[in-house]
Amino acid sequence: AVEDSTLVNEGENLVKANISLLVNETASPPLSLRLQELSNTLKSICKPSNQFSAPEKYQTALSKLHMEESELSGITAEAVHSVELRTPEKSMPSNIACSPWKTFSAHSSKLKKSAVGEYLKFLNTAEKEDLKKLKGIGEKRATYIVELREESPEPFKTLDDLKDIGLSEKQIKGLLKKEMGDIFH
Repeated sequence: AVEDSTLVNEGENLVKANISLLVNETASPPLSLRLQELSNTLKSICKPSNQFSAPEKYQTALSKLHMEESELSGITAEAVHSVELRTPEKSMPSNIACSPWKTFSAHSSKLKKSAVGEYLKFLNTAEKEDLKKLKGIGEKRATYIVELREESPEPFKTLDDLKDIGLSEKQIKGLLKKEMGDIFH
């Protein structure tokens, strides 16, 4: 009988506690609930309208992430619109047509720059024995090139730097013609 009375008392206490909570809720909701409602209201105000945003199936994961971040950080709707997908702009005007000659010249120029760059890279990194395999580079020049690399890790940045090892402009052009010509033989 004592157990029954304690259970009844506990039940009554729970009912009283629930009633007091209900009274408090009708009088004034808890602060956390009010803050949550305010937060939701602000989020709904800051959300972009559907007429300006891309359909969900076309949004990238990145744009969705930015939109979620903006919703959480309180960024305005204008900032969210800047994340939307846009049509890419053309890098060249469409009225400029490249002739086959211009295209060939551009590719030839890139090829030449690439070949010269590789030649200079080779001179800056190759062992002495490999350097001697180049036309116009003998024992003395190969030794001098290796010595220059001890002073500076990259002594040859341009073709003009080859003048430092005693080559004239004419010899430099001749060397490149010989080396590049061997590519096609």
